Amino acid sequence: MASHAPQPTRPDRVARRVPNPGRYALALLACTPGLGAQARVSLPDAAARASAHDAFLEVVARVSVQPAGAESAIAALLRAAQEEAPAVGFLLLDQAERCARAAHDLPSGLAVADVRSERFSIEPRAARAQCLARFTAAAAVPAQVLVGAHLDEAERLLEDPDDAGLAHLEAARRLAVGATSRALADWTARRSAELRGARQAYAACAAAPDDSERRARYEACFRGHWSAGLQAMQGAGGRPQRVAAFKLGAEAPRDENVSGARALTAAAEEWLSQSVHESALGARRSLLRRSMQLLAQAQRVPEVVEEDPLEGQRSAALLERTTTQLAGLATPGVDTLRFTATDACEQMLITGGEWRLDGGCLVGRNTGAATRATTRFAWRSIDCVRILGGIRSADALNFRVAVGRVNLLFNWEVADENHFYVGESCSKTSPRRLQAGREHRIELRQVGDEVVVTVDDTLLGAMTGTLAGTVSVYPALGSEIFVRAIDVVGDIDLGTVVSGPSAPAR
Repeated sequence: MASHAPQPTRPDRVARRVPNPGRYALALLACTPGLGAQARVSLPDAAARASAHDAFLEVVARVSVQPAGAESAIAALLRAAQEEAPAVGFLLLDQAERCARAAHDLPSGLAVADVRSERFSIEPRAARAQCLARFTAAAAVPAQVLVGAHLDEAERLLEDPDDAGLAHLEAARRLAVGATSRALADWTARRSAELRGARQAYAACAAAPDDSERRARYEACFRGHWSAGLQAMQGAGGRPQRVAAFKLGAEAPRDENVSGARALTAAAEEWLSQSVHESALGARRSLLRRSMQLLAQAQRVPEVVEEDPLEGQRSAALLERTTTQLAGLATPGVDTLRFTATDACEQMLITGGEWRLDGGCLVGRNTGAATRATTRFAWRSIDCVRILGGIRSADALNFRVAVGRVNLLFNWEVADENHFYVGESCSKTSPRRLQAGREHRIELRQVGDEVVVTVDDTLLGAMTGTLAGTVSVYPALGSEIFVRAIDVVGDIDLGTVVSGPSAPAR
């Protein structure tokens, strides 16, 4: 079990931290030291490319006969592009991008664009935009992936003074509207509104560079840099000492005494209070998520339950209030799934078994083949998953939940137990937790480096792990389950097109 020392706060994951655009390039360029240090050269003209064609073909032929287990073709082409003359290198980079398109690998294509802008006189964001345009024209990846890439580019350009970021938002909108998923279009519109709000907040900071409080608000609300934010944000309200005490108390070691839980709850209340005054969608959601993180940490302080049950009840009530407000800011069909509409089954990817809608619930029965109902979107990271559902089978056996690598097995058919898996690691509790015919509230929360599971607000267990990937519900052989609602608070991963249950690659 993980220590109760506080975990470093992750940046806000709605106004999400800017992704590292070089993470793929770094992996691909591990074999090409010194590329970034090379002087950038002009793009070769048609005559130079023509004269380099034979040398280019020789390199491609050499790369194509690599032994099994050697570096990928794209990495080999990038290595050669660094070693060869500029005109040959330019042709090799073109070939590397073609390989990425053939492999439906947009991240590698963008990594090639980064290398192109490092070696040649082409502006980095222009190189990436051109790559996206070529992937779009070739229909090389699904629209969902392209939407995600354009939104990521808009976030990378959040603080640029020109309209390049807005162009990516418009491209994302067009792609999402043209796709078949209404949920994708709705989520893209919501995410675009958040990014536009963040751009406006940054523009206000740039126009008033000496306004430290405005800067702190931008950093905390839109960038998730919490340590820079609350004290300065609230300072004008005449409460700097009180707020500083809350912040310091929330960051203090949590295993000392119950006052640590009180400080966490008090700090969460400050963030919750601040969210009321925020009109920008992204900022409000950011503050609510920070409040939820602190309250979830407070719930894990053992002394709350043992020595101060009223404090535990108060923090639990605040946590419920915060989570409910976050659900109100979610995108229906993506972050919140309900099963009242006649086409509600389409919200889930169904594999095997018999599934139907009945009384506002998704009902599934295992008929012998492997069966799951899986969300059609995956998440890069997840703060909380809440499922309302239960078991219809008279024997009250087998309700299962999978969130990426985390698997919950309630009411095991072999023994009076519940099983909690993270990968291959398993913990067990007894007795069976769910009752036949009763609707239960099942929650999984990320608290530091632990996944904490509760059923009807009662702690079931905790294990070291990470919530990310898809969310699935399913019965075992002979069981029938029902699900009324699924709510997820996290960061959508539009780079993953869901074809079944999945966890992000590590």
